[in-house]
Amino acid sequence: MTIAGNSDEAILLDGVEQALGYGPCLESLETLQPVLLADTHTDTRWPAYAGTLAAAGARSVLGLPLDLGKDASAALKFFAPATGLFTEEAIGEAVVFGDMAGQALRLACVSLPPTCSRKTSRPRWSSGRRSIWHAE
Repeated sequence: MTIAGNSDEAILLDGVEQALGYGPCLESLETLQPVLLADTHTDTRWPAYAGTLAAAGARSVLGLPLDLGKDASAALKFFAPATGLFTEEAIGEAVVFGDMAGQALRLACVSLPPTCSRKTSRPRWSSGRRSIWHAE
């Protein structure tokens, strides 16, 4: 479930991946590694998802898992209107950003016990949810 995004379009496109049950963000959660869909016109791993993205004008997507510990999961998704924007350097910067975001979420759970479930050690509002952002 998506809890935030910087545009209605980004939230909608994330919902498509969730409905299909596959794509770069979901794969990043499985592999715990960044996953790049470099070109929605040529990548063949997720054809239905890539086709929907291309029709919406997204040419590239980066899925990035957040480290929230063993009992929680979340990821960031970055959309780009062109190919080649997610360079090695850009992906490295996204990983650093993701590390900071994951640390902040873990700290929020520890610092705000009334909002956390003791069973999962994560905020109830983040249970099984992801935040997405649209790269411009």
